[in-house]
Amino acid sequence: MRQAVRTDDTLRALRGLLVFVVGVSSLGCAQSPTGPKGDPWRFLPGTVLPVSNPAFRGGRQCWVYLPPGYAQSDRRYPVLYLSDGEIAFDATYGMHVNRTCEDLIRRGEMAPIIVVAIESAGQRTYDYTPWPAYYWQPNGGGDLYLKAIRDTLKPEIDRRFRTRPEPENTAIAGSSLGGLIAVYAAYAYDSTFGRVAGFSPRGAVLSGYRMA
Repeated sequence: MRQAVRTDDTLRALRGLLVFVVGVSSLGCAQSPTGPKGDPWRFLPGTVLPVSNPAFRGGRQCWVYLPPGYAQSDRRYPVLYLSDGEIAFDATYGMHVNRTCEDLIRRGEMAPIIVVAIESAGQRTYDYTPWPAYYWQPNGGGDLYLKAIRDTLKPEIDRRFRTRPEPENTAIAGSSLGGLIAVYAAYAYDSTFGRVAGFSPRGAVLSGYRMA
């Protein structure tokens, strides 16, 4: 049975993050995004830590945003897993996740949250499509991607950081193809991801056909 939607810190945090997730829809994420040359990771306020694990998708790079006050308390936080992580914290062409979080938290419009931004590494069409789709190549690796998050990345994040690991405190979000895999995760991996935000999902992919 699906969990009932509740008004709690996790939902407050996810609602606040809609601001930048919706915004990224305009960034042309159907293409594999990259930062500007020369200074691609000019971070704005907030604590952002690079994390990589050789066992996760061949050492796929991730970046972890820790909310204000994390180092000064023993509080545990809900977690959002975000696709297209290479543009999440890019101050020039990216989503400005850390700055947006800081602003919303400071104004009381969002509960503090940990954000795990996962690099696409040029594999968007493969990782973010749940089924074969002839018009995107390569494709159909969505289950492998989500299982890698569930079985490898999430346990490491829960071990290294003070998370609230329950499904109702674990969200996944994305835009375009990232939105597609997020929506799929809500149904196929609801024992891991209890919250989801999928924006402008790139059509529903089923047996190679695009569904409006």
